[in-house]
Amino acid sequence: MLKRCSLPSIIIFLTFWQLHSATLCAAETEPGTTEAAAFGGLVAGVGTHGTLGGGVAYAATKRVWAVGEFSYIPGLSEMFAVLGVVGKMTARAYDFNAGIHYQFPTKELKAVPYVAAGLGGLRGSASARVTYMGQSQVVKESDTSFYFNVGAGLRYRISGNWGIRPELKIFAGDDTFVRVAIGIFYQFGK
Repeated sequence: MLKRCSLPSIIIFLTFWQLHSATLCAAETEPGTTEAAAFGGLVAGVGTHGTLGGGVAYAATKRVWAVGEFSYIPGLSEMFAVLGVVGKMTARAYDFNAGIHYQFPTKELKAVPYVAAGLGGLRGSASARVTYMGQSQVVKESDTSFYFNVGAGLRYRISGNWGIRPELKIFAGDDTFVRVAIGIFYQFGK
């Protein structure tokens, strides 16, 4: 015969079960841990564009991670026609950077805040094709600029090795821009 459970006893059971499962998937970072991450977000400051990227991080200590990232920032892709002139413009950028994340000590090991700093480069390219009276002209331009970045984020563990990582970074160089992103990570090698 099954016994009926009251709502308060179900809530108490679920609370303890959640606390137990949270401690199972929350562990302090061990030196030697490697993290692979993928992220998506927005870049603002020189227009607003989406961005996709990924990176690898290595825990040198319990608090310090060495991080390398690469991201793609699609720019504009527009066609225009004005007074018999027809054209198409496209632009894009590639961001590569290396830096460190410093994790703050916290009692809640499931959610670990960090600050970030690093150096990197932004490779931007643009092209335009303009046609007037049957004649076409193509112009291509590219440039690489270097920058310093600072930011903050949170490593939030969902399960044993998996988690999500929201992050805000400010990039300062020839131009200044901001990236807001959220990603997923997987840690291994512990």
